Amino acid sequence: MEVIVIRDLHKEYGGTKLFNGLNLRLNEHEHLVVIGPNGAGKTTFVRILLGIERPSKGYVKIFGVTPSKARDSGLIAGILDNVFPPATRINDLIDLVNAVTSIDLTMFEKNLVELGLYNEIHKPIDSFSAGMKRKLLIALLLSLKVPVLVIDDPFSYLDPASAHKVEKLIVSNLEMHKLVVITMHKFKRRFAKHFRVMLFLYEGYHKIKRC
Repeated sequence: MEVIVIRDLHKEYGGTKLFNGLNLRLNEHEHLVVIGPNGAGKTTFVRILLGIERPSKGYVKIFGVTPSKARDSGLIAGILDNVFPPATRINDLIDLVNAVTSIDLTMFEKNLVELGLYNEIHKPIDSFSAGMKRKLLIALLLSLKVPVLVIDDPFSYLDPASAHKVEKLIVSNLEMHKLVVITMHKFKRRFAKHFRVMLFLYEGYHKIKRC
């Protein structure tokens, strides 16, 4: 079953051109890792998948509908940065998320334990370090009952030990979802081998590798 269809994708900012007519079809469990340096278009790619931005040319369909419709229908969810409402605690965050989509609370608790955050649930998130906030967002996202997950640079702000824990958690959760899309700056062979499709972005150009 086709989950994501990308056809002749272009995005232009001033004189900067991204994607150069990208065509890509992803079926169930053809998990995608997007790799490229800063400015290559990874975050823009995520924003287009989530319906936050529109391409300059071409289109994206998720389960046959536009990204914004897919997002509003609970078919896709993602994170872009460590942004939380002020004075929020983890328990408050659960209520906020449950208001718009379903969360597996058992899985969320397990993820918090795995990432060393369970004892922090009553503390204000404002007091968390950037790395703790990143781990919290990943723990939360991996607990959502949505078919498609998109995580932009999950290893940012993380020390090597935390990055290894996040890596293991993402890999262990891959088959819980129909499709997972991850972006990252550097190629990590040990991590990337768990993804069926790799998309390399560089200076407006792209290369697709299927495993």
